[in-house]
Amino acid sequence: MKHRFRVGLGGRMAAMALFMSLALSAVGLYISYNQYTRQLETYYQGLGENLTRALAERLAGEDLDRYMDDHDAVDERYSELNALVETMRVGSGVPHIYVMQPSEEGYLIALESAVIPGTDYYQNSYQGLGGALAMNNFPLSRVQAMEGETFEPFRVEDSMAGLLLTVGTPIRRWDGSFSGYYAMVDIILEQALGSVRSFVHNAAWLMGSAAMVLLLIYFLLIRRNLIVPIKRLAGAARSYVEQEDRQAFRGMTFKGGYEFNDLAKTFQLMLAEIEVNNLEQVETAVQEQKRAGDAQVANGLRIAMRPKELPLREGGYPFTLSGKTRHDQGLICCFYDYFLLDGERLCVLVGEAPGQDLTQALFTVIAQTTLKSHLRSSVSLEQAMREANRQLYEMSGGQLSVELMAGVLDGTAGRFSCVNAGGRTPLFLRFREERYDPVEIFSYAPLGQCEDVSYQAVELELSQGDRLFFHTGALSAIKGTDGSEFGEERIRQSLNERRTRQAELERQLQLVGDAGEAYAAHSIQICPYAMLAVEYCRRDQAQAHCVLTGDAAGAAALQSFLRGQLRSNRVPDQEAARILVMADELFALCRARGEERDRFMAECVTVREDGLIILRLRGAMGGRDPLDPPEDSALRGSADFVRRSCQRVLFESGDEGDTVTAVKRLERPDGAGTAEAT
Repeated sequence: MKHRFRVGLGGRMAAMALFMSLALSAVGLYISYNQYTRQLETYYQGLGENLTRALAERLAGEDLDRYMDDHDAVDERYSELNALVETMRVGSGVPHIYVMQPSEEGYLIALESAVIPGTDYYQNSYQGLGGALAMNNFPLSRVQAMEGETFEPFRVEDSMAGLLLTVGTPIRRWDGSFSGYYAMVDIILEQALGSVRSFVHNAAWLMGSAAMVLLLIYFLLIRRNLIVPIKRLAGAARSYVEQEDRQAFRGMTFKGGYEFNDLAKTFQLMLAEIEVNNLEQVETAVQEQKRAGDAQVANGLRIAMRPKELPLREGGYPFTLSGKTRHDQGLICCFYDYFLLDGERLCVLVGEAPGQDLTQALFTVIAQTTLKSHLRSSVSLEQAMREANRQLYEMSGGQLSVELMAGVLDGTAGRFSCVNAGGRTPLFLRFREERYDPVEIFSYAPLGQCEDVSYQAVELELSQGDRLFFHTGALSAIKGTDGSEFGEERIRQSLNERRTRQAELERQLQLVGDAGEAYAAHSIQICPYAMLAVEYCRRDQAQAHCVLTGDAAGAAALQSFLRGQLRSNRVPDQEAARILVMADELFALCRARGEERDRFMAECVTVREDGLIILRLRGAMGGRDPLDPPEDSALRGSADFVRRSCQRVLFESGDEGDTVTAVKRLERPDGAGTAEAT
C-alpha cells in the first residue's frame, strides 16, 4: 500500500519548537526594547524638567529684559548667567541649555550654552544674545508661548544629531506672573537608543543560541524518548489495519517509557475487546432479528385482540361503549372486546394475563378467541366460562391463566349478567345517584388456572343513563413516588369527580388514564392496561333521562329528547308545542346561572293517572334559583312565562348540584281535564 509523503511527527514538532523559539524571542525582544526605550525617555524627560526648573528658579526676568532691550548693556552679571548655564550643561551631561524669549519677531535667545557640535537643528549658527531660533516643531503657537503656557516635552528628528528631546519650563517672577522667557534643554536620544539597539542585538544572538541549544536537546532526547516510540506504535497499528501483523503490539516494550508501555498494553486489550465486540455484534444482529420477529408477532397480536366495530343499525343501539388500551410498541397481554350475540344482546370482555412475554401474549389471544367461540354458540354465560376454562386448562396444565371479567347486556330488558374470573371488580353508576360504586360480585379463579370451576353470574337491572366501568389490574397497580399503588379507591375517586362523571365515555376513559399517569413515579414503568365503559341508553315510555351541554347544542338536544318523549306518550301536538316552548325558556334560565362548559341532566316523567308532565333539570347553577333573576334582567320575562305555564316550579340546592323541577298539567283536547291515558 503506497503512502503519500507527509511530514512526520518529529518534523512537525521540530518546526513547532523552532517557531515557538523564534516567536518567543521576537516577542521578548520587542517588549524589552519598548520597555527600555520608554524608561530611558522617562529618565531624560525628568532630567530635562529638573534642569529647566532649577534654571528658571535662578533667573530673574528683569535682568533678562535689560539685556534683551540693550545688547550693549552686557556686563559681568550676564557673563555670570552664561557661565551658570554652561556649568549646568557640563554638570548634567546634556548637550544644550538655553533661555529664549517668544516675541513677535520670533524665538529670541537670551542665554545659551555651547551650540551642539555637528548639528543643523538651528538653521543659524550661534549668534549669542538676541539671535533668532527657527523652532518649527515647537508645540505652542507664538501667542500661547507669549502668554507663558506650559507644554509637554517634544521630540525632533535632526538630520545630523538624530533624535532630540526638548524640554522647557516658563520662567516666573516673584509674584507668579510670566516673565516672558522659557528655560529650555535639548537632549540627544540617539546615543542612548544606540545602546538600547546594541543590547537588543546582543540579546537576539543570545536567545538564538539558546534556541539552537534547545533544538539540539530536542533532537537528542525528545526524539529518542518520544518520537521513536510513537513511530513504533503507529507502525504496529498500521500493520494491524493492513492485516500484515495482527500481533504487532504483543511483547512491545520501551526503555524508560512506562507511559508507552502502558499504551502498548492498552492497545492489546483494545484489540482483544474488538474481537469480543465483533462476536457480540453477531449475537446482537441475531437478537435484533429476533426482536423484529417478536415485534411483527406483537403487532399481529394487537390486531387480533382489537375489537371489531359494531355494524351500523338504523335507530342505533340501546347502549354506547368506549374502550382504551395503554401500551407501548412491544407485546401486550391485556385486552378489551365487545361483540353482539344477537341484535339486542351485547357481550363485553376485559382481561389480562400475568407476565409480559410472547407466551402470555399468545395465551391471551387464545383465551379471548376460545371464550368468544363458546359465547357465540348460544350457551349461557356461565356455561361458556366453564367450557372455556376447561379447554384452556387442558392446553396449559394450569401454568398459564387469564384474569377476566365477562358480561352480557340485554338491551331490551336492561339486564346485565357478569362473571368475574379473577378480574377487577367493575364500578357501577346509577344515573339517579350520580356516584360510581363497586359491584358486589364474587371473584372466581382465572381462566385456565384450575380444571373445574363452577362460575356463577350476577345480574344487574339497568336504567337509562346507568354506566359500567371495567379495567385490568395494571391500572390500579401503578406505583407512585412513595411506592404505593394507584389502587381501586383512587380509580373510583377519579370517576366520581364531576367533570369525569359527566363526560362522554371516551373522554371519561382519557381522564382516568391521565389521573393514573399523573400518579405514576415514572410513566415509562406503567405496564399495559385496558379499560372499557358501557352506558345503557334505552328509555321507557313513562320516564327518561338525557345529558345536556350548557350551550345551544344542549338546547337543541333537550328539544329532541322532549319531542320524542311526548310523542311516545301521545301528547297532542298543540300541548306538546307549549311544553317545548316552556322547557326551552326554563333551560335558558338554568344556563344563565352556570357556565357554557357545565353539563345538565334532564329528566322527563309522565304521570298518566294525574295527567302531569314533570321536567327536572340538574346542574351547577351557583346555588341560586334561575327563576329569580334581577328586576332589570332581560330574563325576567322568561321566568314569569315559565311560572304562568306550570302548576308548580321548585328549586333545590345540594352538594351534588342544583335542581329545578317544573310540574305542568296536561289538558284534555276539550280543555276540561286530564288527558286520557293511553
